[in-house]
Parts: sequence; C-alpha cells; structure tokens
Amino acid sequence: MRYTINDGYTLDAETSPNVKDETGRILATGLPVVKFKYRPPTHAESLDYRYKWNRAASGVEQAVIDATFIVAHVTDWDVCKDGPPMAELVYAPITKETILAMGEPVVGQIVNLCTVWKPQPQGTQEGN
Repeated sequence: MRYTINDGYTLDAETSPNVKDETGRILATGLPVVKFKYRPPTHAESLDYRYKWNRAASGVEQAVIDATFIVAHVTDWDVCKDGPPMAELVYAPITKETILAMGEPVVGQIVNLCTVWKPQPQGTQEGN
C-alpha cells in the first residue's frame, strides 16, 4: 500500500458495477468494482487534462492521456494482478501499462471520479 498524506485532500472513491448514460439507459453491467484513493487535480491540472484529451490525434492517444492522468492522481487501489487460482493476491502497480490493459468502462469511471472533487460529508471526516 502506498503512503498517502492525510490532509483532507486524499479522497476515497469506488467505481460502480453498472454504467448508465445520461438518460438512465444501462450501458454495462457486472463490471468489477475498484476501490481507490485519489488526490483531486488542481484547476490547472483539470484544464490541462481536458485540453490534451480534446486535441488528441487518436483514441489510443486519448487512452494514454487518461492513463497518465490516473497515474498522477490515484495513490492506492485494490486492482490485483491475474495469477493462479488460490494464489495470494498481488496488487497491480498503478502504471500506464496496467491502466491501458484495463477495460474502458472501469477506466472511464476512474477518470470521471478523479476529475470531480467530491469531499466527504463532514460527519465522516477524521475527528468528527
């Protein structure tokens, strides 16, 4: 597990097993759930990410931009490497290569969750 500074800006997030579009139509179900910690981007980082993503020359380039963004902001997750049955779980490193090997609906959710700053309700913060 990576060390994270507990200054209130490292937030917890979790992807959903279901993805819906803006009308509520289900696009994907039964997806693996990823629990992770992330540090929200600054305003400048968010603008820079969107600028690069919108000007990418291809979908592959957009995927690399997404992976680079996730590596910069996700500090811990429960994604595991594939291994033999009954083997001890080994967490996958948070790298561009790992993210590029993951399914789009899950990666898309991680990006969406990281780009929207959602602080915890006051009652769930430490000391409350």
